[in-house]
Amino acid sequence: MQPGFFDFDDLNDKLDQHNDPLAKINELVDWAAFRPVLSKIRMPRSSNKGRPRSDTLLMFKMIFLRHYYSLSLKQVEYQVLDRLSFRRFLGLSLEDPVPDANTVWKYEELLVQKNLTDELFYSLLSQIEAHGYRPQGGQIVDATLVEAPKRKTEEQQQEKARKAQEKSDGDDDDPTPPASSERTPAQQRQASRDAAWTKKHGKSYFGYKNHTSVDKQHKLIRSYEATAANKHDGHQLEALIDGDNSSADVWADSAYRSEENESMLKDRGYRSHIHRKKPRGKDMPERSKQANQKRSQVRARVEHVYADMKRDGKKFMVRCIGQARAELRIGLMNMVYNARRWSFLSHVG
Repeated sequence: MQPGFFDFDDLNDKLDQHNDPLAKINELVDWAAFRPVLSKIRMPRSSNKGRPRSDTLLMFKMIFLRHYYSLSLKQVEYQVLDRLSFRRFLGLSLEDPVPDANTVWKYEELLVQKNLTDELFYSLLSQIEAHGYRPQGGQIVDATLVEAPKRKTEEQQQEKARKAQEKSDGDDDDPTPPASSERTPAQQRQASRDAAWTKKHGKSYFGYKNHTSVDKQHKLIRSYEATAANKHDGHQLEALIDGDNSSADVWADSAYRSEENESMLKDRGYRSHIHRKKPRGKDMPERSKQANQKRSQVRARVEHVYADMKRDGKKFMVRCIGQARAELRIGLMNMVYNARRWSFLSHVG
């Protein structure tokens, strides 16, 4: 039996009873406000006889969904085809065609080429602030690692080639030729030359960093910078400072502590609550320890932000090649977090 119009209304009502998070975000966000930014991109058509161009706002919402649930391109296409809640979020009926994975990828590439990530991020932020969630209570600056697919160093490649050669020399019946230490053109294309290695707590990571400034009152991301993982946190402080916060207080860990940063904050009228560093070869004075512990009680709020981004045990990771694409994905992750946080604040407030 073919379902009727009221059957779908009943399904939507049941989704609402289960607190569909996408419906809450749809109620809050004025998606049409993104059209001026999205009008800067236009998908070229190979001919006038093909399928008409997809609506840019529909495509942006599909990209938003992709980052909301950390989906691959193929998965976002499949999930929109399969899930009623996704179709409702996009405003698609069961009869409407769904853009395929390749189309989603092309629109993401256009966003990268036009460098629209910041405009989209701050467009949403301006909506949030217009609803009363202005930056208050001071700001907390921190960074989190965003891993990327690892590439092997030349030393690792050479070690692999040496072991393969030893195996070949020791087994005359093994027809496998010695491995080469040089990467093929296809492998080179898949190796991100903008990501970098860094160490944290003795463990090596490859990728980027998401540097953020979060307001203490609402725990919303007010500004961000995306860099390679080997960039020093402290060098990003000045770019992250949000001048609109109602308080002059700034919290950060000891990586941001330097004479230059302390002088910059003082000159700009801010009050520094940056952790003090342990003196080399000496124990930290008890007074400094207590002061750091007090600062940590506030600074810990930024860890809640990163924990939310890594919800369900998922890694905070970008699977892409190049700084520009990584900046898009990191910016969209921050934007998704703000939308989800806005939904929570509007519910509890």
